[in-house]
Amino acid sequence: MIHETLKRKIGEARGARPPLRDPNFVSDLFARLLEERLRVSFSMPVGVAVEVGSAAKLSEALKTAGAPALYGVAETPAGRLGGVLTFSAPLVHRVVAAMTGAAQGASADPERMPTAIDEALVHGFADDVIDCFERAVISGPRPEAGVALFFRRFARRASSLAEAPDAMDTIAFRIEIGFAEETPPLALDLILPLSALDLYRAAEKDAAARAPLGRVNASGEIWASAMLSAARTAEYRFVGVLAELTLTVEEVAALAPGSVLLLPEERKLEVSLRVDRPGGVAGRGDLARGALGAAEGRRAVKITAPPAPAFTENLLPYTAED
Repeated sequence: MIHETLKRKIGEARGARPPLRDPNFVSDLFARLLEERLRVSFSMPVGVAVEVGSAAKLSEALKTAGAPALYGVAETPAGRLGGVLTFSAPLVHRVVAAMTGAAQGASADPERMPTAIDEALVHGFADDVIDCFERAVISGPRPEAGVALFFRRFARRASSLAEAPDAMDTIAFRIEIGFAEETPPLALDLILPLSALDLYRAAEKDAAARAPLGRVNASGEIWASAMLSAARTAEYRFVGVLAELTLTVEEVAALAPGSVLLLPEERKLEVSLRVDRPGGVAGRGDLARGALGAAEGRRAVKITAPPAPAFTENLLPYTAED
């Protein structure tokens, strides 16, 4: 029998593993993707903010989430628990009103327990949350059927979510949604088992292993092959810069919520693409240029000027031969 001290240390080590490569970046991208998606689904202005929490056991995460009126359950391809969405009654009714075009306050009692009809109407919203999260986490193209999470069903009781909630390590994302009206934002949690996040890492490794090795001249150069494979899957984080402003120290110190920064007037809304670096992108050369627009219901940048030839030439040794 394993000593209790060893069991505790093993449990702590398992819970302390980094669940995401860049949680803050994922949270920011998740918020932007979901905001754009909901603006189309709801046909109204919507603001979304996402904050990532610390790792915790599933039982603890559910207690922190309170007592929601409805749980949304996502599963992995193997049929295991992949994620939990916590829906309060006011959020369900507000989403239903937005999806159906009903006026705010159409429900007599915002605390009324959701019905089966409410579940059917909110199903698309739950799909959007899961889909936008996956697109924020993965670095490569995403299959239409998803990678690791599939929204499956709704549940009324926390006891029906998992058999051993005290043994399941999770991480939670708090999602706040502000609607057009002058009302406080409504929140829900997306609670994810760390085992589900491991599926994304496995998918990336599998894609790297199946990719052509590229320019490896001599057979048996395992180290060189591994390095080329790692280089091809290395990630660049692109930043789109719409405009640059020069402010005085006093102007920067005076910035506060509600401050307005006027951007230059440009008909085409040209955007410069730059590679993010630890020191930031200010003053760096442009990788490419494009025009700001929309595609498939989301913000997009259409490349109008190609990357600098020197940048492309530096990448050629690491690309696969046709």
